[in-house]
Amino acid sequence: MKIGRVSLSGIFKFTHIWGHYQMDKKLKIKILYVDNSYTFGGAIRCLVALVNELSKYNYEPILFVNRSYQFVNKKNDKVKAILDNWSPPWHFPNFYQYIRKRIKHKVIKKICSILYWVYWYIPKEILRAIRIYKIGKKYKVDIIHLNNGISIAGIVAAKLLQIPCICHMRGFETRSVFAKFSQFIVDYYIAISNAIKDNLIRLGIMPNKIILIPDFISELDEIKNGEELKIIKEFQIKPNEKLFGIFGRVLKFKGQKEFLMAAREVFKKVANCRAFIVGDHSDGPLEYYNELKSMIRDYSLTKKVILTGYRQDALEIMKCMDVVVLATRVPIEAFGRVIIEAMSLGKPVVATKCGGPADIIENGKNGYLIPMRDIKAMSNAIIKLLTEENIDNFKQAAKETVIKKFSAKVCIPKIDKIYRTLMNIKRQSKQVSH
Repeated sequence: MKIGRVSLSGIFKFTHIWGHYQMDKKLKIKILYVDNSYTFGGAIRCLVALVNELSKYNYEPILFVNRSYQFVNKKNDKVKAILDNWSPPWHFPNFYQYIRKRIKHKVIKKICSILYWVYWYIPKEILRAIRIYKIGKKYKVDIIHLNNGISIAGIVAAKLLQIPCICHMRGFETRSVFAKFSQFIVDYYIAISNAIKDNLIRLGIMPNKIILIPDFISELDEIKNGEELKIIKEFQIKPNEKLFGIFGRVLKFKGQKEFLMAAREVFKKVANCRAFIVGDHSDGPLEYYNELKSMIRDYSLTKKVILTGYRQDALEIMKCMDVVVLATRVPIEAFGRVIIEAMSLGKPVVATKCGGPADIIENGKNGYLIPMRDIKAMSNAIIKLLTEENIDNFKQAAKETVIKKFSAKVCIPKIDKIYRTLMNIKRQSKQVSH
């Protein structure tokens, strides 16, 4: 039977689809986020930003986190956070690291790695998988979303629960049999940069399972008007003084030493400027941090270089900068969240070609890309920006980059689409089984 040119079957079909769409909009989708980070850094900050945005919509996030538990609770006390703090009683990480550093023989080093895997990693992941499974069962979770890498525990739990699994790849994975075969259980891999996507393809992951969604930044509403005045007063910043800085954990691969050497050259060419190193050694060796202190003294730069240590108001300090630098010295920077934080504040960035930054920086437009460990290129780029007459063009381009490519409004709908697709597949498979 037809009404005009529209069949009744077509109407019923449309009504059925529309009904599911409306039901989708009403039902809360429960996502269990399993964080695999070994340390506190950009990965957990990006996860918290994601959860904060999604909790505004039709999602009920549950977080299973380790070291970042207190940070998560502080940032959003409305989100359910469960502490992942179990470790085998026979686990002695400091002793293991001590042995690995002192063993030079490759075969013996390999044997130590295998023993560590067998006696600590596997037992830990088995018990962790059981716990994730129980959490998923208790809260009737719809999707497991693994943050920062491929986790055996999370993937096994998803398989046992018979629910979709997503791996959010925020770092580079090493080649392994498990990484390659994880794709037969994992539904999608979210790569935060082209460098990460290329890494996954090299591991043997099928390209159609990889979705490129960069990290994003929400409105920096935590920087209240006038907050930077406290920073200006604390560090006695003068009105015409030029400032440039590097932000993040003080670790050798982050390149603070190269930054300091470049700063020394900048001071020779640009009068009335100072450099800031914002961050501390975190979970890294204190020796490197102390080495920077010694270099500052040896270079007679105690009045020109500020080593702030860990700061909760790092973004407020960043807001006072004229130029922000990312100096990573090896090609392992998955993205570079500090870059989009700086650009959202209208700060041009100098960054090394170390992976992810190539997706963000347009050379000569919103900043400069330079070779890794190239002190001269770094100092020249900083000098260019500090003395640039048309610096406002760089600042505007930096802000526009974030708005167009790395804002929550751009990135959240892409993640929402993945969740909705997986929920539809899940529902259809249930209908077929019934």
